[in-house]
Amino acid sequence: QSQLLEKETAVVYLLENDKREDLARMHRIFSLVDNGLQPIAQTFRQYVTDRGNKIVDERVEQAKTMASKSEALGDPSFIQTLLDLHDRFKGIVLECFAQDSLFQKSLKEAFEVFINRDIGKYSFAALMSSFCDRILKK
Repeated sequence: QSQLLEKETAVVYLLENDKREDLARMHRIFSLVDNGLQPIAQTFRQYVTDRGNKIVDERVEQAKTMASKSEALGDPSFIQTLLDLHDRFKGIVLECFAQDSLFQKSLKEAFEVFINRDIGKYSFAALMSSFCDRILKK
């Protein structure tokens, strides 16, 4: 099991290349082994956390160049990128991991890590409320 998880064709490769059928197959196989899904769920959580942290890091760099409040709060791309990321991985949990509670928990915990990070002058809550306000005004 550990050899399969560490190979080049392991979970990270399958996630990066969106190999959903292979992920579903891996889930079915390892669900037959006692505690077989735990290492896969940990790798999934770490992968999602890394992807989210990368997006937040990019936003922190952008925030340093933004001068005005309206410029910082008016850009919906950051929130939309995070929503797209969540949709992608939520779909993987639904399709590949059969809504397994272990993977749902991993996804939730991964998002908590980077959503609660400091992202500069404005909090994530302020950016989210500005994003929602923009949608509701349309």
